[in-house]
Amino acid sequence: PHPHMIKRLMIQNGIEDPRRVMKIGDTPNDILEGIRAKCAKQYGVLSGVGTHDSLKKAGATEVLNSILDLK
Repeated sequence: PHPHMIKRLMIQNGIEDPRRVMKIGDTPNDILEGIRAKCAKQYGVLSGVGTHDSLKKAGATEVLNSILDLK
């Protein structure tokens, strides 16, 4: 999981500092992409294919049942 997509989106939105970005995903690779892009936080969501354990092992800052639980 290379961070190219995150970096491209940052450029498109005028964001230079990855510490202003949160990565949200439902797979361990989503979490790894956020870590490699140096995002401030990586949130795993259980509404997809990842399990709580797999997302935490990948390095998720927090694991949520749904994106609607993001505060």
